[in-house]
Amino acid sequence: MDINTIDKNVLKENELEANSIIAKALLLSVLAIIFAALLIDLGVYDSPEFFWEPVMLFDAVLLVAGVIVYKYYAYNKTWIKFVMLTITIFVYAVLDVMFTASVDLFICIPVILSIRYFNRKFTIHIAILSFFIFAISCVLGANYGLLDLNCMEYPLGTVIRMDKTTWLIDAVKGIKYDQGLHTGDVLLYGFVPKGVIFFIAAVICANVAEQGKRLVLKQQKLSENNSKIETELEMAASIQSSMLPNMFPAFPDRKEFDIYASMNPAKAVGGDFYDFFMIDDDHLCMVIADVSGKGVPAALFMMISKTIISNVAVKETSPSKILEIANEKICAGNENTMFVTVWIGILEISTGRLVSANAGHEDPAIMTAEGRFELYKEKHGFVLGGMEGMKYKEFETTLLPGSKLFVYTDGVPEATNSNEELYGTARMVDALNIMSGYSPKILLEGMQCAVDEFVDGAEQFDDLTMLALEYKGTSNSKSYLSG
Repeated sequence: MDINTIDKNVLKENELEANSIIAKALLLSVLAIIFAALLIDLGVYDSPEFFWEPVMLFDAVLLVAGVIVYKYYAYNKTWIKFVMLTITIFVYAVLDVMFTASVDLFICIPVILSIRYFNRKFTIHIAILSFFIFAISCVLGANYGLLDLNCMEYPLGTVIRMDKTTWLIDAVKGIKYDQGLHTGDVLLYGFVPKGVIFFIAAVICANVAEQGKRLVLKQQKLSENNSKIETELEMAASIQSSMLPNMFPAFPDRKEFDIYASMNPAKAVGGDFYDFFMIDDDHLCMVIADVSGKGVPAALFMMISKTIISNVAVKETSPSKILEIANEKICAGNENTMFVTVWIGILEISTGRLVSANAGHEDPAIMTAEGRFELYKEKHGFVLGGMEGMKYKEFETTLLPGSKLFVYTDGVPEATNSNEELYGTARMVDALNIMSGYSPKILLEGMQCAVDEFVDGAEQFDDLTMLALEYKGTSNSKSYLSG
């Protein structure tokens, strides 16, 4: 990406934030001046009494004026930062004239504040301006400000007399001294060492400003890359969703059964999948699976696994044989050793005969003749993709008209609330029994609500996929529900 484009779009936003910070600094300076004036009035600090009150008032007004200018021009003028920092430099320089011995290094503050603009040249310009103003304020302070006793040289034999109520600075006011010599001493012993400190601080600030700019640009690039990744993930999720049957009712011309399924990935894309399709006019194949892992790798493996299982299932009518062939194909070239748990069932629509096989997946729940859901315990085979040459056992049951089948991934029983408590199959079966009279669509929506209510907003780390079938039977079938 062009760095100049990033400068305009990103650094402009940072400049507005920096302007806001400087404006707050101006207001804090006003409060500091008011507080200092109060301490001077109370006699805590001494000051050049002949001009401190109007000067400090002028400083406060100037600072407030800078804030007002910021309020009106901060969002559409680039020069506002120069105005505010120049005001800051001038105000601190005036204070330095008055209190030469106390506030010399205040002149570093504008340079430190300039870092936030992430502009090395700007920081250097502020540092140069501050340095020259600092030199002028030191000369003026030596002549008109408070005496810096650290830079005073007295004639040999000078005696200073003080009583308990006399300040040292008051005691030396009456002593005669060479003003020119004193000014030179202030510059030599005050300005030079503090100037060196200021120079070092300015160099550091300039480098920090440059580094800050680099970090902002890097962050912007990362943000844009993340945005691209999010867009790509949304597209991947859309592609993944489009691969699953999502048009309901799925078979509007078939009155013998009703089927509905849903998948809610824990991340943008998931590793779960479901599928159902007619093998022929009398056989419905249903598949639900859970890929190891999460995110993009699991989603890619999921699409490969789904395609393989679907391609095998249209040629085979035996669930165990489908799993065996699919396992061999998935194991081939599975360098990342990923695996997938699968439940597959084939329903003979004319009789209600359901033949299923399980490759390490959750036990399905079937509504029995008593009208209650129970877990249908199956002997699990090994997961697909885990090892070649695996064999799988088939299980057979008969669905009477009015019965229902519910299959799911472990995202349902392993849903976890904030107390680290699992939802569990017992709660799942209880919820199914409460909603046993509803259609597959309402049944899954109710189950999703039950799980959501249990987790109560706690973050989930597993996909939640469900499929429900209601077998209505043919016109010659006898329903146990109708007697």
